[in-house]
Amino acid sequence: MRQSLSFFSSPVFFFLVILFLAKVDADIVNETCKKASQVDKELQYDLCVAALRQDPKSHSADLSGLWIISANLVKDNTTKISSRIEELLKSDPDVKGCLRECKLHYSIAELNTKRAIESFESKNYKDANVAVSAALTDATTCEDAFKESGLKSLLIAEYNSYCQLCSIALDIGSFFI
Repeated sequence: MRQSLSFFSSPVFFFLVILFLAKVDADIVNETCKKASQVDKELQYDLCVAALRQDPKSHSADLSGLWIISANLVKDNTTKISSRIEELLKSDPDVKGCLRECKLHYSIAELNTKRAIESFESKNYKDANVAVSAALTDATTCEDAFKESGLKSLLIAEYNSYCQLCSIALDIGSFFI
């Protein structure tokens, strides 16, 4: 009996437990992205994993934590795109009308993302997904402004990344509904 107790208090035991827990924590990101990309054929598995793993908290997060991480990625990306729009407004007079419309829609998307996080934290998962979906629609409306004017979008790369980040949040959010 003493030998088995000494094993449980040995450094080897603690190392194995930590190794096991690290493996379990890393798997939630992989498994979540795998499930999400199987349901959503547009979602890129590798991008999902890389995006979620940007946040060090993802290694110890549960599914709710991964949703919060994904929503914060959307929120941060919205802010970056808004800053990019500000830069473009100063430098490209030919597309000012489209960029002003985009600025408006991304500011609304930022509000929708904040509302999504608040809803999720209140366990109102359906409203959280609706708000993320609205943020995605706002970004799409920006791109539509370029198409309708016959101009090439200056934000297409940012928009494509944004769509993927929104999809991650929407797909994870769907697990709660």
